[in-house]
Amino acid sequence: MIRWNNQHDAEGGILRPQMTITGFLLFLLLIPLVSPIAIVEISSSPKGVAIYASIHDPIVIISDSDFEMQGWPGNGSENNPYLIEDLEIKSSQTVEACIQVSYTSVYFIIRNCTLTYETLNSGYYKPDGIILHLVSNARIENCTITNLSKGIHLHFVENSMINWNSLRFNRIGTVIYESTDCNITENFIAYNTEIGVFLDGESNRNRIFNNTIGYNQADLAHAEYNAQDDGHDNLWDDNKTIGNAWSDYSGEGVYNISGYANSVDRFPRLVQFDLAGPELYGVTDWRVTVYPGPCPFSDLTIYASARDQTGVDGVFILYSSSLNETWTCIEMTYTPTEQYPDRYIFHIDGPFYSFDFIRYYYVWANDTLGLDSTSEMLGNWNHCIGGPNPFPLIFGIMITVCGAIVVSFIVSRKKRK
Repeated sequence: MIRWNNQHDAEGGILRPQMTITGFLLFLLLIPLVSPIAIVEISSSPKGVAIYASIHDPIVIISDSDFEMQGWPGNGSENNPYLIEDLEIKSSQTVEACIQVSYTSVYFIIRNCTLTYETLNSGYYKPDGIILHLVSNARIENCTITNLSKGIHLHFVENSMINWNSLRFNRIGTVIYESTDCNITENFIAYNTEIGVFLDGESNRNRIFNNTIGYNQADLAHAEYNAQDDGHDNLWDDNKTIGNAWSDYSGEGVYNISGYANSVDRFPRLVQFDLAGPELYGVTDWRVTVYPGPCPFSDLTIYASARDQTGVDGVFILYSSSLNETWTCIEMTYTPTEQYPDRYIFHIDGPFYSFDFIRYYYVWANDTLGLDSTSEMLGNWNHCIGGPNPFPLIFGIMITVCGAIVVSFIVSRKKRK
């Protein structure tokens, strides 16, 4: 790039370096290449229930030692149980369940997992979500189990807890066979095609309370079939003041549980289920244009507010440069304020340079029941996202032009001399 010319100065005969015009220009052109780059990370994956979960194959554990052999964290003690958590498992008809644990007595937790069937067909023969067989000291927490045969299937299970799970759109929500001293509390068990909760004749001393149970086997041909208890000494309330919420409760007196046990929920309450997706409102955008270019280079913020009776599960912006192209889906961030308690925000710091335009966008949201809603189409303007920061390139071009002018001026003066 730099050429040293061995020429003697006319006055002093001293050697001095001269930089050629070509070398100087090439040197200046390197400036944009080594300047910082600003990148926007964009997710193109629409959210499932467990957008941050790891995809995993179905799990089979048939002994205490399998937990350690398969690498699950924990040691099986009460204070440090084995953990199976944050997984998304789609099963097929070749397995019995998404997660199956048998013949164990160590402490373990199945938590924050999303379990479903590999397709959305309504076939009768499907695997179960979770099967526990000859197990004690288990906990199943905060799992979403849908589109399977039996959501949670307990068989010869003792001293275990089933809490905060969503069991919906299965054939049966929860089935309990020959199990004792289990707590089933604070679960959402609804929209299952046959029954919500079933206890067989050998299930005893189980406690089922503070659950939301409803609209199971609810269609024009059948009355609701939310629960059946054929066992002994099972409690359907906390023995104090809290029972379950039922979609078919009359509003007066106790709630009678079907089955040979003649069980009752002494403290029932009526729940009105949310049959619509989240309410979306206040969808708008705000831009601060920095300078003109092939499209507006600017900060971009899109606002949306969403609320739902059963809870908002996620809010997303979907955008495209053309109505006929693929839409990119990005999750918005929940950013509540005192004035806007339901607000979600999508923000991009500008300026950016790319050919990925937002010309059209809309907002999509779903709730904890899987119901969704969509805003109207908005946009019809351009905004560039992704790609490198244009400032280094512009700065480099300016310096290159100025440098070329200066060098040309110096050379022309020398020639005149």
